[in-house]
Amino acid sequence: MSGTGDFVPTSDELQAIEKALKDEEFCKLLAEYAAEISNPENKKKHEEELRKMEAMQGNDVTFINPEPGFVLKSKLTGKSNMKVFVNICQSDVLEKPASTRAKQDGQVGVKWSLPHSIAAHREDLDKKGEKCIVYDAVFHPDAIRLAKKDARFKEMVVATAVDGIEQRFPQHKLDKGLQKFPKIKFKGMPSRSVIRKSLDGTSAPLQDKVQDFMKKKMNDDLRVVAEQTKFTSSKKSEEENQQQQQQQ
Repeated sequence: MSGTGDFVPTSDELQAIEKALKDEEFCKLLAEYAAEISNPENKKKHEEELRKMEAMQGNDVTFINPEPGFVLKSKLTGKSNMKVFVNICQSDVLEKPASTRAKQDGQVGVKWSLPHSIAAHREDLDKKGEKCIVYDAVFHPDAIRLAKKDARFKEMVVATAVDGIEQRFPQHKLDKGLQKFPKIKFKGMPSRSVIRKSLDGTSAPLQDKVQDFMKKKMNDDLRVVAEQTKFTSSKKSEEENQQQQQQQ
């Protein structure tokens, strides 16, 4: 695990997880844990805690729980050359895409507005076990549906997502010449985010302590899975050793 507080599995932990996933008892344990943290009542409790924190600061929050759409794979420009995965996902909390007739250079066309939300990036591992970063770009389900039907609309959605990432996080410039669409609907674990508004209805920046609260909650959940994995793997190894000693 990383010393920065973020959960980044080591090679030993990844091997332990791979081994444990072959164990029927552990898979049952993991399924029970996943059901627990995804329980609507637990989610509701967590959201209420955040609402209380925000209310104390005179703010209201709307929670975005992204659903899978499709994934863009690219990389950062510059020396890092790190892989980037952008989850182009959906939530009906976002406003629907809207179009208006527009005239440019004497020609009449359609101008689209694509409301979206970009969450702070998180670290993950690619299929080779190498570190990568993941962004969630959330649109209304209508935008995702249109993107899957029309190639030009998909290009517009992807461009909007990339521009949104670079505007909010200027330290990350994506290689626009390298864009692939792997056959997955979502990379990593879904990460909840929030839209904050002041009591006067204007948008408000996300407070660091709220981000820290949400980040800590996700990291704590990941650490629980890792500890359960190591416990189950260790228990299984002890049983195998005992069986081998008995056979000898």
